[in-house]
Amino acid sequence: MFDTESKDSQVVETWQRFVQGLLGVLALIGAGVMAHYYAPPETASLQQQVHQLSQQVKDLERQGAFSPAAVDDARESVAYIYGIYRVSGDPGSPPIHARVAGTGFIVGAGLIATNRHVAEPWYGDREAALALRHGATPILEKLEAYFPGSPMPVVLYPVVLASHGDLAVLRMEPTAFTEKLRALPLASAPPHVGEPISVLAYPMGVTGMVAKSPAAVYERLSSHQDDPGTAGELAALSLIRPSATCGHLGDVVGDKTFGEGSVQKLIEVPDGSALILSIAKYYTSNGKVIQDTGITPNILVASTDDAVVLSEDDDNSYHEEPQKTQPKEDDQLRRAIEVLKMRAQKTS
Repeated sequence: MFDTESKDSQVVETWQRFVQGLLGVLALIGAGVMAHYYAPPETASLQQQVHQLSQQVKDLERQGAFSPAAVDDARESVAYIYGIYRVSGDPGSPPIHARVAGTGFIVGAGLIATNRHVAEPWYGDREAALALRHGATPILEKLEAYFPGSPMPVVLYPVVLASHGDLAVLRMEPTAFTEKLRALPLASAPPHVGEPISVLAYPMGVTGMVAKSPAAVYERLSSHQDDPGTAGELAALSLIRPSATCGHLGDVVGDKTFGEGSVQKLIEVPDGSALILSIAKYYTSNGKVIQDTGITPNILVASTDDAVVLSEDDDNSYHEEPQKTQPKEDDQLRRAIEVLKMRAQKTS
């Protein structure tokens, strides 16, 4: 009896040990599976994911800052500026009597920022500068701002003119309307290449606004001159609206341009001859005159044009003859592709 009970006890004890060992093995296998599937990612991978998410959040914030709603909200603080000036008193030249137009931005209570050549129209004008050196006097006869949503112009007074650069700050005549205008926030840092931007301006002045007006208004105003009367009619019809262009800042690769940035008009005279008169000039977005100055890319790469040689004719005169050369690699295109690849790597 005793021996039988002892054998049964050994069997039970052995079975218990076997079960415990099996449970231990299963526990180890389960822990391994848990570690494989639920272990936290490596630190480097986690940091990369956080960086990507942070970059996506910044991109969304920038896109939101330039959403159509944000652009429409900013339009109300962008003014069309119109002025009339004259430079007279030089006995050696006729007086200059001309118009000026530009864009202004509300930057503070009662303050509007614009280009210096708008606030001081004779600034950068070589013909006016020559007359001033000969004793002429400049007079700003009128300077007004037209805002979206207002039928009446606002009188402007120059306050600060930049000594270096084409920038000026004007003071607006206080009215009930101007007190409601919201100042546009200034950027905390210069923008970088690749960032989205939105440009609000009146690049074509009254002509551009008339072109975008309803058909009936266009038919009536298209033949009018670019003067305060036409601007006043557009304002009365709530058609003063700046044009918006959205895009991204980019690099300019190449060589400096020649500097042809003027608009010329052919004027016929009674004796059958004609005059070619420059009636307008092109400016860069920061107010720099393009005429005789040109555009300098931020990445300069010289062009690889074919060489030109001079050939002597029988009459001892010379003419240009293109030199037959092998096709050359386009250095400007190659450099532009390199810049694009570099920018893509930085943003990835």
